[in-house]
Amino acid sequence: MNEIENANGEHSPEELLGPPKTDIVSVGLATLWSLVSGFVGGIIIMLATLLFLRAAKIASPGIFPYVLALVGFFAILVSTYLSLFMNSLVFPQKYKEGLATFGQTFAFSILMFVLFVPLYVYMGAVNVERIVFAFTLHILINSLGVLLIAEILSNYRYSVLSVYSSFAGFFVASAATTVFFMNFSESDRMLYSLVGVIVVVGVLMNFFRLLTELAYYQFYKLTGLDPLGDIYARIEREEAEILAKAEAELTKFD
Repeated sequence: MNEIENANGEHSPEELLGPPKTDIVSVGLATLWSLVSGFVGGIIIMLATLLFLRAAKIASPGIFPYVLALVGFFAILVSTYLSLFMNSLVFPQKYKEGLATFGQTFAFSILMFVLFVPLYVYMGAVNVERIVFAFTLHILINSLGVLLIAEILSNYRYSVLSVYSSFAGFFVASAATTVFFMNFSESDRMLYSLVGVIVVVGVLMNFFRLLTELAYYQFYKLTGLDPLGDIYARIEREEAEILAKAEAELTKFD
């Protein structure tokens, strides 16, 4: 795990000015916790399926899509919050805005729930077995969104790096899911969608994000270059120059 503080409990100048300190141990620990949190989410989905979804499907098939969407919503929240909490233990210097992050990811998850419910209902009306496609897409998009929000709020200076790495993990997870759906039976696809996809998505997106951050940190150590670290400072300087020119034009007298 990263030793990020000196004897006085303060960050060194290098740690304040450079990218987040990342090593292979931290990558392994954070990836492991992503696996654990994904399994917790998968267990929640499995238990909910056994206890509630089957009964809802038998009692009133029209309720089934709504219940499944709600199960996905809660499973994503539990998995995400557990992963964020564990990441805050591995990278305490990075994940400081816990309450703000939890609040924004909760709001985003509610938005995704509202937007995906019509897709659940449509898929259920066409063919109840196709609801797993809506569920899988819900997990993929929601997981990407909460990861991006958490990274941007936790590490504003290097949020561009987080966006690149998060999308890399998202595309790998999407490709793996697509390959699985193309090569396995319908029963296997349903089991994967309800239990496995939340594990695969969480692990792959976090692993590729962490791997990218590790590679960038090693690049910074070797070269001393930090092209992404001052990107917002450059934008602010450019904006300040534009505003200064505009003010000069407004105050210029003939």
